[in-house]
Amino acid sequence: MISHVIELILFADDTNLFLHDISLSALEQRLNLELENLSTWFKVNKLFLNLKKTNYMIFTQKRNITDTLMNIKIDNVPIQKVHQTRFLGVIIIDKLLWDDHIKTTRIKISKRLRILAKLRHCLPSHILVNVYYTLVHPYFDYCNIIWATGTSTSLNNLFLLRKKAMRIITNSSWRPHTAPIFNKLKVLTLFDINKLQTVCFMFKVFNQQLPNYFNDLFIPNSNIHNYNTVLLHNSLPASDCMD
Repeated sequence: MISHVIELILFADDTNLFLHDISLSALEQRLNLELENLSTWFKVNKLFLNLKKTNYMIFTQKRNITDTLMNIKIDNVPIQKVHQTRFLGVIIIDKLLWDDHIKTTRIKISKRLRILAKLRHCLPSHILVNVYYTLVHPYFDYCNIIWATGTSTSLNNLFLLRKKAMRIITNSSWRPHTAPIFNKLKVLTLFDINKLQTVCFMFKVFNQQLPNYFNDLFIPNSNIHNYNTVLLHNSLPASDCMD
């Protein structure tokens, strides 16, 4: 183990470290100590750490701490603080809002919808569906469980783009409701994707198919009481309910 204190998430050459503390000063001290040990481990194993691409973020519910600078160093080189970073393709900001990621996703989808619009003049709809799933759908689907929550304006704009894609595929006008089109093409709406991913995630949690640290995030009702409960919940934005 590199560290018994820091939690690490590694993917290919991308390394992310997580450390928490109730005191900012204690957090800074502990982190610098762990980074010193980490640097030594890298050198012993003849690995190179690119300090120019290394930065840190502070996640907290206290607004006055978000802008606080910490004296974080590796090999006496100061590490830059950032308010936004990209983690495995998802844009994360220190306030844990997803508008920036949704905006970037919307721009990428809009470019590919222009390609789809040109192809509709020379390809049948069933081929266009395949093109859609290749060029467009991955942007709606990737990590949807994380960022497609809430009812922000930016998220609603992304929902409208998905409806636009369905109209392009079927060469439909812009006025009729798109719910019948989604049903006809057997394509899930943006929020249905979120529900599906949430259900699949919870299935894996309760069947212990995920890392152990997820088990501490959820408490089954059976551990609290022994009577049946029913939860009725509707989180769909108005646009999804009406169309």
